Amino acid sequence: MKILGALLLIAATTTLGARSASRLYRRERKLRQMYKFIDSLCEEIRLTRAELPDALERTGGSKMLSDGVWTDTYGLNVGDIRVLDSFLSALGKTDIEGQINNARLHKSALLERINEATEEKKKFSKLYLSLGFLCGMFAVVLII
Repeated sequence: MKILGALLLIAATTTLGARSASRLYRRERKLRQMYKFIDSLCEEIRLTRAELPDALERTGGSKMLSDGVWTDTYGLNVGDIRVLDSFLSALGKTDIEGQINNARLHKSALLERINEATEEKKKFSKLYLSLGFLCGMFAVVLII
């Protein structure tokens, strides 16, 4: 019975570590999705000179945006959301060249956030997994 309890405790703490690590992966993936969306929107506007609603429709903006708000920001931190909201607040308020410049500015800011998320993922994902397992082992040693 003690062995089963010990295994369950180790599994639980390892799962917590894995969930913390998956948050880092999720953040990087979502930032990359946002970057691709802004890039495709910028190119659509630049190449076709399309109006904003048409460009949003062609680039899949309905999946990313709902009533001028990002639909899925789970896993992003406050700084990431500020960059994305800044992009949306300036979108559609200038001429085509201004919109392209706005997209380029926010793409570079997002690229910095992506690089930061990648470094954070490399640095901390293994740490979270190891910490989860080791905390479980430590608790088992204390209990037994």
